[in-house]
Amino acid sequence: MGLITPIGFFSIVQKPSDRTHDTLTVRARMRGDLAALK
Repeated sequence: MGLITPIGFFSIVQKPSDRTHDTLTVRARMRGDLAALK
């Protein structure tokens, strides 16, 4: 799923390793966008 926000573009995925921990992974096009999201 892709999310476009005022602070950046993000995608949320569930990698195979995430399934065992019941988590999701958030990815961004730019590292600074992840820092702003934090």
